[in-house]
Amino acid sequence: MPYVGKGKPDTNSEGWLRDNSYYWNELLKNHPQAFNQSNIDKINLGFSPKNNPTFRSYFTQFDVDDLYNNTLIHHHVGGGGQADTVPSGLHPGSDGIHNAEKAIGAWGNDSTYAELLEKFLKE
Repeated sequence: MPYVGKGKPDTNSEGWLRDNSYYWNELLKNHPQAFNQSNIDKINLGFSPKNNPTFRSYFTQFDVDDLYNNTLIHHHVGGGGQADTVPSGLHPGSDGIHNAEKAIGAWGNDSTYAELLEKFLKE
């Protein structure tokens, strides 16, 4: 996700853009074959798509019975700028996956980049 700046609207705590529509439109643009018309309609209306058969046929890592038809969430890995798709069943609230990332040392690793980018924005 693009760096916008700390404290700016629609950003996470490090200043990276937090925008579902941006994320899903980028994924749709780069991987159109992963989305059926129902999920395209959801994205165009500003909603998150579902882990349906078309999506699972392209992103086979989500072809897990317990994740079928979960709403897909755009997740900032480690609270940073890299975002990825996570089915809602694997992202229970704001603590679940984030606590696991903190436990393995994957939290806050983009803060150095955010600090550098913040300096560029101020100059």
